[in-house]
Formats: sequence, structure tokens, C-alpha cells
Amino acid sequence: MAMTFQDMRKHIMSQAGNAAVIILVVVAGIAVGVFLFSRYDATSRSVEGDVPFPDIAEEADLDSMRERLEEIRDEREARETDEEAGVAANTEDEAAAGGDDEEESHADERGEDTTEDPYGPTGPGGGDAEESQEDESGHVAYSGTRLAGTAELPMLRFNQADYDRAVAANETIVLMFHANWCPLCQAEEPDARAAFDQLAAEGVDGVVGFRVHFDDEDETPEEKALAEQYNVQFQSSKIIVSNGSTVSQASYQRWSIAQYKSAIQAAI
Repeated sequence: MAMTFQDMRKHIMSQAGNAAVIILVVVAGIAVGVFLFSRYDATSRSVEGDVPFPDIAEEADLDSMRERLEEIRDEREARETDEEAGVAANTEDEAAAGGDDEEESHADERGEDTTEDPYGPTGPGGGDAEESQEDESGHVAYSGTRLAGTAELPMLRFNQADYDRAVAANETIVLMFHANWCPLCQAEEPDARAAFDQLAAEGVDGVVGFRVHFDDEDETPEEKALAEQYNVQFQSSKIIVSNGSTVSQASYQRWSIAQYKSAIQAAI
């Protein structure tokens, strides 16, 4: 039997009403579940003592907090006063001993080595040799740290003042470019020192050697300029200058004692 339009409408309305009732029941059930869970969670937190928002009465006493802050401030002020007193005392001590430190600082700026010289002072009077171009025997008086040789034939830590004196005196100059980080340089330096010691013992004169730092933390601006002047590209380079001209040059080669002695004697 065919369903009329009105019967169909009644059927649809009936189904819609049933669906609405079901939705309302589901929503009500969810709301009741949420309410019961929240009550349970609040009860469990209260039992465990984990109350997220305590009452104002349970907060720290404001007066006690204020007193503690004042104590902290007093302690900090006392500590700052003690530190200032300590700094003032250290400043007085540094001022009393400042002369020597200032002189060493100036020596470092000039590129002079202030470490103790294992071979003793160079030239008459050690540091006072800077005031004179020649010592009593007529030799050039150098003020830098001597690494090997004698006052007449020294191997020195490079400094500009001594280099200028050697050039002015027309000495034969041996430049040994050295880098602290270079194993080859470190292995070669004992041979260079031994060569100067032996030449000095043999009575050789008129030669001065300079260990010139190259591309390491001890390199001075003067040493860098010297390397650029002679177009030095590698550490462990050797340059011998005689009468203002380069007579021997080696780059990144290790010289033995005999090679040092032979090259120096050939340049004199």
C-alpha cells in the first residue's frame, strides 16, 4: 500500500524525535561522567595534600619575608664592602711593585724577551748595554736574550733594537724563522745553538744570529714585517745576510750543526 505524503512526514518526525532523545541522553551521560570524575580528582588531591591553590592563610608570613630580604641585602652589602677593601689593598701592593711590571710590559711591547737568559746577560752590564753601541772590546753590545754563543758571536731572541744595531755595524746576520708549534723548528733549534757555541769556541767573530718567531703566538709586529721583507713563506726558513745582501737562503729545511757552520763561515 503506497504511503501518503502525510504518513511519510509523520514517520520522519517520529524518527527525528527519537534521534533527539538519544542525543540528549548521551550528552547528559557525558556531563554526569565529567562531574563525577572532577569530584573524585579533587577528593584524591585533597587526601594526598597536593592542593594546587592553597588558601591565603597558608602562604608565608609577609613580615618574615621582609625580614629575610633585609638580611640578604645586609649580607650583600657587607660582602661588597669586603671586596672593595681587598681590591684597594691589591692596588696598593701593585703600585708598590709596579715599576718592575711596567718595565716588563714595555719590554714585551718592544718585542724583547723578558725570560731569564740561561747564558747570562749579553754585553757589559746586561740591560744597560742598550745605552752603548759597542762594549769595551769594540764589539757591538746587544741587549736581548742570548740563546747561544758569546757576546762576540751571539744567537739572540729577535728584537728590533738589536737587529738595527747589527745592520748598522755591518755584521753578518743569520735569521732563523721559528714557530713554536712546528716540530721541525723545535728539533732544529738545538743544532743551531750548538753551531753558534762551536763557532764562538773556534774564535769566529762578526756574526749575530736571530731566532725570529713566525706565524705563532709569540710573533711581534716587527718580526712579521721582517718576514714580509724577505718574503718568508714557511717556518724553519733560514736567511743569511752579509754586507746588506742575501748570500744564503733555505725554506722549510732542517740544517744540521755542520750545515749551519758551513753556511755561516761561507758568508763571512
